[in-house]
Amino acid sequence: MKRNHQISLVFAILIVLAGSVFVLHPLIRPGFFVSDDGGWMIVRLSAFYQSLSEGQFPVRFLGRLNDSYGYPVANFLYPGFMYLGSVIHLLGVPFVDTVKIIFAGSVVGAAIFTFLWLRTYFSVFPSVIGALGFMFAPYVAYDVYHRGSVGEVFAFAWAAMGLYSITAKKPWLFAPAVAALILSHNSIALLFVGFYVAYITVRKNWKDFFFMFVLGIGMATFFWFPALYEQKYIVFDATLIANFREYFITPQNWTLIGVPGIIAAAGALMIRKPRVKDFRFFLTFFFLTVFFVLPVAGFVWNMPILARLIQFPYRVLSLSVFVSAWLISYVLANLKKPAQIIIACLFTGIGLWTTIFYISNIEYSAEPEGYYTTNEGTTTVKDEYMPRWVVRKPGVRASNRIMFYSGQGEIEEKVVTTQTIDVVVHALESSVVQINTVYYPGWGATLDNEPVSIQYKNDQGLIRISVPPGDHRLIASFRETISRFVADGVSLAFLVWYMVTIVRHKRKK
Repeated sequence: MKRNHQISLVFAILIVLAGSVFVLHPLIRPGFFVSDDGGWMIVRLSAFYQSLSEGQFPVRFLGRLNDSYGYPVANFLYPGFMYLGSVIHLLGVPFVDTVKIIFAGSVVGAAIFTFLWLRTYFSVFPSVIGALGFMFAPYVAYDVYHRGSVGEVFAFAWAAMGLYSITAKKPWLFAPAVAALILSHNSIALLFVGFYVAYITVRKNWKDFFFMFVLGIGMATFFWFPALYEQKYIVFDATLIANFREYFITPQNWTLIGVPGIIAAAGALMIRKPRVKDFRFFLTFFFLTVFFVLPVAGFVWNMPILARLIQFPYRVLSLSVFVSAWLISYVLANLKKPAQIIIACLFTGIGLWTTIFYISNIEYSAEPEGYYTTNEGTTTVKDEYMPRWVVRKPGVRASNRIMFYSGQGEIEEKVVTTQTIDVVVHALESSVVQINTVYYPGWGATLDNEPVSIQYKNDQGLIRISVPPGDHRLIASFRETISRFVADGVSLAFLVWYMVTIVRHKRKK
């Protein structure tokens, strides 16, 4: 019996993998598809890898970006895919293909965990169709090929892992899922943390999952604490990134909601058999997600904090794709053959039909790898993570990384990278040396092994250091601040705590 179960499980997963070919085959083409964010994510990944390879860890300040004046975007925006991408690139994979691999792996991983999650409720067949329903959801293809949101898609895999861990009663899997989700995408993490809280509450599982929830959040402290605490240093709160009213679902793109999900929700209401546990929860959440993506919810999105944290109403569909998968499986589980097979074909066919639009209208770019690895843009829409003291962006790349701002002399370069400046300054008079890098907390300098103050209150927010006459060794580098170091320590402590907990649990068994 156990062997038959394993065979059916493997066969089901193979079907899911086969289905992924339909959604993911455009990734096989050479070059990269033109999307809102995809190309910029390749640029950011390459700059992240450069900073990591130059010794910065955790990576927070990408020195190559912002015309090589540096930009602290990795301190605030989902670094998860970039850590994984750096490992993949280290194995010799080009950055373009690395991002494609992350897209493909995330969709497949999310689909497999969705199947495993659904399998805790339903038999194999409805669970497979539900997983295919997730994968063929138009919003998934839209997120990959039109938005190019690698962070959001990467988050899907961890979100699905979290769902599976809850229903399979595997708390040990929940902690890393939560931690990885937080690192994967800020807005999606907020949505799913709220969803998890509601889900666990409805299932009355807090006794089993509260501790692991805390461990998961704790392991990601090195990212989320500085990202929140250091908001005071950047212009994010004062920057309108997007008008949320432009991102509701309209008659022109209504299929993004997912036609199979709509049909399944309607069908679920007509089923009069005893309800499967959690039925009301998922049905309620489906209608809530639909409400939040429609213009009628505009009064809710007028809340500044909601619009600032989630930004785009249609992001709520990230929840809907999983809820719809559950409803599809639920409807099929309550049908008998041959009706079950007919309706399954209907769900799958409609999913394929509505997704074709998003995978057939793809424009490709044949830019070489160097196009991305030499790009020095900020990779964000409105430069919203620029330090507040930058009144006027430098705009043009400086010819030298370090120069005399005032005074005169010569500068002998020993080490000059995006993270470290090590030079000997031969000053003929009292001078001010300028490092053409935007100051951000973490930058520090020593002159002849003695700490010196950094002057950055100038229009461009650049690093300037006073140097007396004579020969002096000047070293400037980016490192962790005290608050970041504490956050790093907290993450490490929670990671060790998690590992000790797992070892003790296994020994008890």
